[in-house]
Amino acid sequence: MANYPIIIDRNKDIVEGISRLSKEDIMLVLLRKELYVGSWDKMEQDLNDKLKGLYIYKVTPNIEADLVRIGNLKKLEASLGINLLTYASALEERI
Repeated sequence: MANYPIIIDRNKDIVEGISRLSKEDIMLVLLRKELYVGSWDKMEQDLNDKLKGLYIYKVTPNIEADLVRIGNLKKLEASLGINLLTYASALEERI
């Protein structure tokens, strides 16, 4: 029975962590699922490659902001011990 509070606390942390995700964060999670076979590394590499190319100046801050968001999402997953793709259906409902 001692494990129940731990499970409840963990689930509460997951719900709170997911509820704080912005629409931009959710879009990155869903793009990761659809375009990058669930890989943050492939997504980061693609965005970094785009930063090296010839792009309109206004696009660059968005890519840089997305890379920061990806780092934060990876930290969230690590801290909660989850894969946000597990919650993709619920996240889709929020956009």
